[in-house]
Amino acid sequence: MAAIPSLADLLPELGVRVVFDHLGAPALSSGAADSPAANLQTLAGFDALVHLLGKGNTWVKISGPYRMSRELSDLEFSDLDPIIKELFRVAPSRLVYGSDWPHTRFEGLDIKPWTRHLLNMTRDDDELRRKLFTDNARELWGA
Repeated sequence: MAAIPSLADLLPELGVRVVFDHLGAPALSSGAADSPAANLQTLAGFDALVHLLGKGNTWVKISGPYRMSRELSDLEFSDLDPIIKELFRVAPSRLVYGSDWPHTRFEGLDIKPWTRHLLNMTRDDDELRRKLFTDNARELWGA
């Protein structure tokens, strides 16, 4: 995610759809010591990512939480919730769910608890749930 600002001017001009995997790959070692994701203003590159999402050709795949989370024992990876909730708020039509299968370097990982967590996070908003798990992917990939 820290590299996104250096691409922010170029990407909208490419004329192609751009997908950032793994929530844009935030470096959770930056920001507040107790909960880096909770202070999104200090998360390197997050503002640039949000700006790009507003340009219309950029998407974020909500995938691979175990690649960024600092709490691998929490299979809901809830330390990422502040990032996910803010992306839900600012760009609900630019997010797609991804299983990140085959989980390279994390073979045997059970992604079902995290997927259930996302379902729970969207349980009160049917439109957001439909966008995240179905509609946005159809639009992105033209299915």
